[in-house]
Amino acid sequence: MRYFLPALIFLFLACGQRGEKEKSESQEVLRGVRITETRLGKKSWELFARRVEEFKDTARVYDFVLYFYDEEGNKTSELWADSGVVFQDKGDMKALGKVRVYTQEGDTLYTTSLRWKEREKKILSESPVEIHSMGKILKGKGLISDARLSNVEILGKIQGKSE
Repeated sequence: MRYFLPALIFLFLACGQRGEKEKSESQEVLRGVRITETRLGKKSWELFARRVEEFKDTARVYDFVLYFYDEEGNKTSELWADSGVVFQDKGDMKALGKVRVYTQEGDTLYTTSLRWKEREKKILSESPVEIHSMGKILKGKGLISDARLSNVEILGKIQGKSE
């Protein structure tokens, strides 16, 4: 019993120091963040995140929504995810966890991981995907698509059914 209290204090201090070290890895931690990516003065995408950890070339985002816009500035779709990474030099993004994409036309994509390639304006995934569109469900492994989900290519193990 005599060694219990000093051991508990040591454990508490060691855990506290480890926590501080993890926090200092990022340059800045922000809450309630809005990031807008523009291309030639027009909005390409807009991100709202509950928390952002900013690093040198990337930002980790948590509990976020990403709105995609077309060339005329109209919102085409929105991506919701648990977490992700924004690659600040290219405007690319990776979404992880419970990932959903909703289009203005009513289509929905469900997956656990996808990437947004800004230059190509493409959504890519190597994970299992499920798309709900006009009463039909399409499942597969991996996809390449535009942000509107109007040009979708399922890469493998394709299954489909009507609701």
